[in-house]
Amino acid sequence: SFLLFNNRLAIFCSIVTYVLMGNLITASIVYVVTDFFTLVRQMMSDFFPLAIGLTAEILVSIKRIETFLLYNEKRGKSTSEENGKVNPSFVNDQFEGDKVKDLPRIIGSGIDNSISHSVILKNASAKWSDETFEETLTDINIEFPKGKLTVVIGPVGSGKSSILQTILKELQLSNGFLHTSGSLS
Repeated sequence: SFLLFNNRLAIFCSIVTYVLMGNLITASIVYVVTDFFTLVRQMMSDFFPLAIGLTAEILVSIKRIETFLLYNEKRGKSTSEENGKVNPSFVNDQFEGDKVKDLPRIIGSGIDNSISHSVILKNASAKWSDETFEETLTDINIEFPKGKLTVVIGPVGSGKSSILQTILKELQLSNGFLHTSGSLS
C-alpha cells in the first residue's frame, strides 16, 4: 500500500542523498536509517496530518472566540423609532407600540395558566451589526408552547443560534417583538 511505499521511498531517498554527499554506504548505516524510518513512519503518516488538521481547527476556534470577546456589549431598548416606525416591545409587562395592553402577572405558584406560550416572536427581524444591511433573521413568527419541549432544527448557518440568542436578548431585534414568560436560563 501507499504507507509501505512511502516508507521505503523515504529510506531510498535518504540513502541516495547520503551516498551523493560523498559518504560510503555500509550495512550499519542502512540498518540505522531503516530502523529510524520504521519508528517514525506511524508518527509521520498518521499523527502528523491529524495534527495539522487539528491545528487549523484550533486556530479557527481561537479566532471566533477572540472575535466574540471583542464585540461591543449591546444594551436593550424599550422602544426605538427608526425611520418613523415604532418598534414594539414588552416593558414591565406592558406592550408598547400601537396599543398598550396589560399582561397577566405571574403570582403564587409561578405558573400562569392564561398564557399558553412561553416564548412568542412576532414579525421578528434581527441583525448582528447595525452597519450591515443584511438581516440575520427576517420576519420570524414563532410560538413556543408553555411546558413543552421545542426543537429547532436546520442546516448550518440557517439561524438556529441567532433565534436562541434573540430569545436570551443577546441579539437585539431590529423589527417585530419578543415576549417571554417565566425565567430564562
